[in-house]
Amino acid sequence: MLSILLMLAFWGRAFFIDIPIEIVESQTFLYSILFDWTKTHTMLAKTLAFVCVFLQAFMLSEVFRTHSLSKNPMLIGLVYIVLMSAQSSWQTMHPFLISNFFIIGGFSYLFKIYDRKEAYEFVFNVGILFALAALISPSLLPFAFVVCFVFLFYPIYKWREWLIGALGFGLPFFALFLWTSLTENTSVLSEFLIPIAKLEDFSIILQISRPFQIFMVLVLVLSLVGVRFLNFRAKNKEISQRKKIMATTLGLLWAAIVVIFMFEHALVYLATSFVISAFFIAEWLGRSQREWLSEVMLYTLVIVAFGVPFL
Repeated sequence: MLSILLMLAFWGRAFFIDIPIEIVESQTFLYSILFDWTKTHTMLAKTLAFVCVFLQAFMLSEVFRTHSLSKNPMLIGLVYIVLMSAQSSWQTMHPFLISNFFIIGGFSYLFKIYDRKEAYEFVFNVGILFALAALISPSLLPFAFVVCFVFLFYPIYKWREWLIGALGFGLPFFALFLWTSLTENTSVLSEFLIPIAKLEDFSIILQISRPFQIFMVLVLVLSLVGVRFLNFRAKNKEISQRKKIMATTLGLLWAAIVVIFMFEHALVYLATSFVISAFFIAEWLGRSQREWLSEVMLYTLVIVAFGVPFL
């Protein structure tokens, strides 16, 4: 109930105003087939986006609760809602709203791998889920390196598991290649030729409003504090939990690296990194011994996020 009320507070204004579509990367072929019709149904697009964020917040809470990584998983969902609601132009359908479902699912299976002696099924699922995320948002293709880093960190020794993971990742792209070959629509494949941004591409930051830039800095600071806090506390945890926390840290680190070196896709990676940032921020806010400080920062985060669309 609290999550719904919080979302209504953030999204209430969106249902009464026209929100322009502001997304850096072009829509992919797969996304266009599934959701292109929402362009002409503005209210339905906003409603679907609302439902997507709410469901993702619930999924995040369940993932971290299931793996015993959080004592207050509801707070993770609440923080995710705040992060995803701060940008008014995000309060309608975007590709990253769909790809985030696959990112959350991918991390869920990624956490399960360490607890299994033979993780063939889970490795395959991780590969295919991250591939589907990239099919919706091509700029997420480099995020697959996170999986490789985690496989090395766990570590995974069996070459068959690596092979099955690669097959899972390649299967959706093979299906796309097969379809383009049969229909001779090879232009679809060009969507995945992701250029490395040049220095002048950093001018794209000017397209982000100053209030949202301030919000991004606040989220970055809180995320770093959360990373430091959790990794310090993880020393007293079981090794499986330490591995899962480190896997999440690697995901956040890689998202930050891509934002820096491929700034053309910064907004897409910000939306994806919020999946991970929500965990670190919520854990610090909920478990910090300085309760007064965590409460102040929580209220500050909510107030700044709520004020961004109005400034």
